[in-house]
Amino acid sequence: MIKLKDILFEGKADYKYLTQVILDAKPKYQVYYSPSRNIVNIGGTGYDKGDLVKNFNQPIGSSDKIKNNFFHANEDPQITKREVEKLSKGKIEVMIYNDIVYYTLKGGKITRQGYRFDEAKQLDTKIFDQGALQDSMKQIRKLVGIEEADEKFSYPSVTYSEFRFEDGSGGFQFQWEHGVKRYGRLSLSISSPARGSKVEVTVLSAYDKKVFENKVSNQSYLKNIKTWRDLDNLTMQTVISKSDLSIKKFEKQSYAELEKERDAQAAFYGSRAKTGRIGYGLTQQPRKRR
Repeated sequence: MIKLKDILFEGKADYKYLTQVILDAKPKYQVYYSPSRNIVNIGGTGYDKGDLVKNFNQPIGSSDKIKNNFFHANEDPQITKREVEKLSKGKIEVMIYNDIVYYTLKGGKITRQGYRFDEAKQLDTKIFDQGALQDSMKQIRKLVGIEEADEKFSYPSVTYSEFRFEDGSGGFQFQWEHGVKRYGRLSLSISSPARGSKVEVTVLSAYDKKVFENKVSNQSYLKNIKTWRDLDNLTMQTVISKSDLSIKKFEKQSYAELEKERDAQAAFYGSRAKTGRIGYGLTQQPRKRR
């Protein structure tokens, strides 16, 4: 059976034409083709037919030709990246994300439907080396099962924050959210030297009001930490490795709570489905006499 897309999208990508189309458009935002909607996007706005031709500064009636080339370019992302970057002489940067090709004109804003598109987001730190912090973030992501590519909306997400106060108190925290009710964190806090510089590490994972938590303080590997200024890359890595098993255990437990609620809801609505039709159970009721 011949599929509709086979009729609409015959042939292969003309990379010379595609490259020129993008250069002619002079887009300020990323350009990409949406296969599910069969439109071409600039930033987060999709264009088709007359609007597509207008925004790409192409002749009237060339809408299908433009979409045809973007469609085929998506079919082989690696070749597309090589050809377009070569033909544009570096004026167009091509990135591949979830098998979709994104084109950015030099100087344009790298965005994906309003979401910052950076393969390695710069994390704000004045305590650790950026490279070491990036590695630690990858470790946390792996432990909790949230990749950066998953962060399209508010959830899921993994964030990092640190606290630095004049008196030496402070610390750092990795926090993750799987959804509205399920979340967790790994944190290290240092109390004020005036209060004894207590160093506490907390691992927490929760679903709704069910919290799984473990706190340890003044561990031997932290004995030299008196203020946040004493923290270094090795300390951060050690905290994560020492917390590894607890994170896995608590994440598993919080997920189990989520599954319990799902099962309970499924059972509840399943039972209602048997008695939920209008009028059910009323046929045997005695009628009121007027």
